[in-house]
Amino acid sequence: MAPRRAEELLSYLTGLAPVGEPVVIRRDVAMADLRIGNANTYYQCLRHLVDGRFVRRVNTGVVVVLRRPEEFA
Repeated sequence: MAPRRAEELLSYLTGLAPVGEPVVIRRDVAMADLRIGNANTYYQCLRHLVDGRFVRRVNTGVVVVLRRPEEFA
């Protein structure tokens, strides 16, 4: 389940900023927009994206999208 939801989160993040640009995300807003029920699921998805090098954490609440959702497979 995490990979599918992680792909949704990646798509959401690319909608906020182009690839290569930092994007500020508020966990509560992202969770509400994506209908993610708990913070644990959100952080699992984010960790999946970081580990797969789809995004890079810059700071608390700031990430840089490195790859597009089409490359998720």
